Amino acid sequence: MLHYFCKETGHDIAEAILWSDSTVPLGWICNDPNRRKTFVANHVIEIQTYTTPAKWKHCSGEDNPADPLSRVVTFEHLKQLRNWWNGPLWLSQDPSHWPSPPKRTPLPLSDERTQSLLVGPAAAPGRLIKSFRFSSYWSLIRVTGCILCFVRHAGRRRRIPGELDAAELMDARAYWIRAFQRDCFGPELQALRKGNPLPGESPVARFNPFLDKGYLRIGGRLQFADLSKEQIHPILLHGSHHFTALLIMQTHIRLHHLGVRIVLS
Repeated sequence: MLHYFCKETGHDIAEAILWSDSTVPLGWICNDPNRRKTFVANHVIEIQTYTTPAKWKHCSGEDNPADPLSRVVTFEHLKQLRNWWNGPLWLSQDPSHWPSPPKRTPLPLSDERTQSLLVGPAAAPGRLIKSFRFSSYWSLIRVTGCILCFVRHAGRRRRIPGELDAAELMDARAYWIRAFQRDCFGPELQALRKGNPLPGESPVARFNPFLDKGYLRIGGRLQFADLSKEQIHPILLHGSHHFTALLIMQTHIRLHHLGVRIVLS
């Protein structure tokens, strides 16, 4: 409203003083919006775009001209309300006579944004996006890469790159492989990290899996074969996971629809 008013009338928005009788929104405006949940944070960011926290003042509900309209008042009573017609008496006086700011109290915890949202590159995307909502492998990878890139550059005084490079795309791929391996092979990963044998009921025990730089790879007897590491010890994927379906479909397209046997090899 202030932005529209100043734009249409030519008034300087920097000279405006804004008042509220609620201390909670004032606390939001005077603090970091990233601590708030999304709905509140978006509004606070917009407010802070056009105004500064120092321009926001507090007035009591008794002095708020808009307060009577939130209650049931008759027209006869409204005619007698001085605040409604002229505003608080102190508003026309020198700012030294304006009400003192209220003592700040802790903000409600119910509006706090969970602090685990952006704890690091490995934890950020999974809390923001769901892989099953994507029908394209590269769409999922690019969105994940952008989130990882943002998290990596957050807090640094440098411009976030516009295009993702090959390394950033590989980081996004690695993130989802590790994430869905934790979902599908949690007990196996836990056992191998502790140096214990796999549970007897594990469906992948026959593949002799092992850990390699955080990946769960398939063992075997091809270690001396003249093949690449990816061919000798491929990463273990679960066929029912959506990411696996996206990866197979993308490989199928990349190989020009050569058939399932060629894709899976």
